[in-house]
Amino acid sequence: MTKTQLNRSQAGFTLVELAIVLMIIGLLIGGILRGQELMENARVTSTIQQSKAYDGAATTFRDAYGSLPGDITNPQVRLANCTAAGSCSTVGNGNGLIGTVRIDKLGTNSFLMTDENRTFWTHLATARLISGINATSTAPNGAWGDQFPSGKIGGGFHVVQL
Repeated sequence: MTKTQLNRSQAGFTLVELAIVLMIIGLLIGGILRGQELMENARVTSTIQQSKAYDGAATTFRDAYGSLPGDITNPQVRLANCTAAGSCSTVGNGNGLIGTVRIDKLGTNSFLMTDENRTFWTHLATARLISGINATSTAPNGAWGDQFPSGKIGGGFHVVQL
């Protein structure tokens, strides 16, 4: 009798029960990791779509105004919403290129107000081809979400000539 009581008091989880619990934990972890991967893929896809939209806006601007945004030589005359007080009135040199090589400025948002790289976005917003930036801002150093569009996964967009 004593032997039977010992066996019952030492009863625990069987190997099958432990295997089932470990399998459930593995499925939960796998599902969480897969969900995170899907969310990251969605953010990257969203940023790619955003980039393509900016490309389309620049093409539309060039077709409508005969010049690239930022490079247009007479924005006050050509752009309906452009006033002398706003930064959209900054003229480009009309050479068919956006600004100069400014790799040193990438990520700093410290383009000058007169840089074509900076007025590119202002001209697109003034022509109402993009949203999400302040086309009338005259802040000395632009910021993403102010004078430069912000990216869906963080950071933002610049236009540079390489």
